[in-house]
Amino acid sequence: MPKRTPLERRYIRRRLARKMLNPVRVDGHGGTVTTPYGRRGSLWKLGYHTGEDFACPTGSQIVAVSWGRVIAVGTTDWGPAYGMMVVIRTGNKRYDYAYCHLSRVDVRIGQKVRPGMRLGLTGETGNTTGPHLHFEARTAGGRYGSDVAPRKVRRAW
Repeated sequence: MPKRTPLERRYIRRRLARKMLNPVRVDGHGGTVTTPYGRRGSLWKLGYHTGEDFACPTGSQIVAVSWGRVIAVGTTDWGPAYGMMVVIRTGNKRYDYAYCHLSRVDVRIGQKVRPGMRLGLTGETGNTTGPHLHFEARTAGGRYGSDVAPRKVRRAW
């Protein structure tokens, strides 16, 4: 793996301290959650929002919140609503993290990632009402409906 960036070093320190990590970087800071996990509504097939949406302009940097391996990129079997995405299986193989609606992907299937490593850029692909990042966590290999509260897994695994 290439030398760690200052952002990666900072994210790794925060991860080891079990602090909250944001998957999007906007002007050097984490993005704001605009649609939280579990919000009820008819917009979503299960009747609730299965991830967290982070408000950010198109082209904002998306970074890994955990160690893991890239298991999917582009449009995946998660469905077209998610648009272009990256799916990371955590190092302990407990969760799959999806970073969705991207405009660009900077990693490839099989690549190892670490906290703070750049995965791509935000966009408006798939079903969106504007540029944002949809971050979703599922049990490893889980199907739609096996979601886990992303706020919990962004802290520690």
